[in-house]
Amino acid sequence: MLHRKRAGRHLVAALATAALLAGGSVTAHSQPAPEAAPEAPGVDDCDGKDPAPAAAGDTLRVSTYNIHFGIPVDADDAVPGTDDLDGTAAAIRAQNADVIGLQEVHHKDAWHGDQPTVLAENLKDLYPYATYRTNSENNTGGHTGEAGNMLLSKFPIEQEKHIPLPEGEHVRRGLHGVQVDVGGTKVWVYTTHYSAGYDEPGLAQREGEARATIEALGSAKEPVVMTGDFNARPYDRLIPWFADAGWVDAWTALHRGDAGCTFPADTPIARIDYAYASPSLDIAAAAVPQQPDSDHRALVVDLKLPGKAVGKSAGVVAGAEGQSGNGNLTTFADGTAKLRVCDTKADGYAVRATGYDPATNAEFITRTDPQMADSCYSTTGSVAGPDSVALRVCLIKSGEPPRDCRTEQLS
Repeated sequence: MLHRKRAGRHLVAALATAALLAGGSVTAHSQPAPEAAPEAPGVDDCDGKDPAPAAAGDTLRVSTYNIHFGIPVDADDAVPGTDDLDGTAAAIRAQNADVIGLQEVHHKDAWHGDQPTVLAENLKDLYPYATYRTNSENNTGGHTGEAGNMLLSKFPIEQEKHIPLPEGEHVRRGLHGVQVDVGGTKVWVYTTHYSAGYDEPGLAQREGEARATIEALGSAKEPVVMTGDFNARPYDRLIPWFADAGWVDAWTALHRGDAGCTFPADTPIARIDYAYASPSLDIAAAAVPQQPDSDHRALVVDLKLPGKAVGKSAGVVAGAEGQSGNGNLTTFADGTAKLRVCDTKADGYAVRATGYDPATNAEFITRTDPQMADSCYSTTGSVAGPDSVALRVCLIKSGEPPRDCRTEQLS
C-alpha cells in the first residue's frame, strides 16, 4: 500500500519495497517531431534492435525511455483515457534493464492520474526500488498536474540527487540521479529531459541545460551513466560537448553505421534519446527495441564495470566544432591506461588519439580510427610513471601532416 507525506512541494510515497520521492520545478510536455534535416536517415536505416539477454556478473544494463505519459504511439494524446500503463509496464519489463530512466511520467494529472505510484506498484516485483521527481506543473487543457522523471532499480538505492537545470523562457527542468551498488561497485545513473523546440528560445534553453549538466557532473571519472530525452539530433552543436567533457556516447561507440533512431516510434527519423557513460565503463551492447507503447523508442545499453579504481581521465574532440570525432583516455590506480578513439564524420580524414607525457612529449599509448568504421577503436597499455599525462587528438590523412590537433591534460 502506498502512503503519502506532503512536505512543501515535495511528495514522499513509500511502498513496502519502493520509495517515490517527488519534488523539483520543471516540465515534460510531449515534443513535436524534430525538423527533418538533409542528413536525416530514412526509415529503413532506423529499424530497431531488440536487446540480447542481459549479461551477468560485472555488466550493468541501463535503459532510457520517454513513456509519453503511457499513451501508445497510435493513440490521440489530446483525448483523455488513452493512456495504457499496463502496456508501458510490459515494455519496461521487456527491456529488462537493471536501472531504467523514464521521462514524461505524470503525477496528480486530471487525465492520467498518479502514474509514478501505478508504475511502481505494477513493477515492484522486478524493480523494488523507485524514485520520482517532478519536472513541472502543467496547466494545458486536460494535462493539469505535475510531470517528471522516474528511476526504477533492481538494486537498492543508496543515494539520490536532483539537480535543477537553468530556468529559461520555456520551463525549468532537472537532472535526477541515483547511486546503486553493483557487486561492490558504486554507480550513479542519471536521467533527464531537455527542452524541445528549434526556435531560438528552445535552442538556447536546451543548450543551457546541456552546459549545466556537464558542469554539474564534470568528467565523471567514477562509474556514471547519464541518460535521457535530449531533444537533440547527433549533428546538433551541443552533442560534441559531451565527448569533449570525456563522456562516451553508448550508441555511437558500437553502431556508427546505424542511425539508432528513437523518435517517432512508428516511423523513426531521428535519434534524440541518449545514454552517455563515464570513460571507465566499457560499452558491451546497445539496442533500440521496436515497441509501440510510446511515441519514443527506448535505448537499452549494457555496460561493463571497470573492477578497479580510476585514476585520471580526459576527453578531446576533433575537427570543426568537434563533429569529426573524439578521443578519450583513462588511467587506473594499478598503472594501466585505456584509450578510446572514434571517427564520426566521413570527411576523408581518420582520427588519431595519443596519450603522452607533456614534460618529455614521450608517447605511451596511441590508436587510430580509420574513417567511420562500424565501431570505435580502443586499446590498453601501461602508464610509464609520468606524474602528468595528456591526451592529443588529431585528424590525419596519408601524405599530409596531422591537422586540427587538440590536447588536454588528464585530471
